[in-house]
Amino acid sequence: MTTSKPKAVTVPSSVTISKGTVLPETVEITPFLSDVGVTEYRYAVVGNQTVLVEPSSRSIIERID
Repeated sequence: MTTSKPKAVTVPSSVTISKGTVLPETVEITPFLSDVGVTEYRYAVVGNQTVLVEPSSRSIIERID
């Protein structure tokens, strides 16, 4: 597993990056490193924002600052 941050992606302007938004399949969601201790969620880098994602629904749980 890599320790580098995934490449940021751009989503269509019709997609608002906020809690509850379902990310398109084109957005890569990445598991956290095992030493972080977060196993049930994934994250994605969309534009300049990192978001916590529920993997089965691909919905945004929270923005990570």
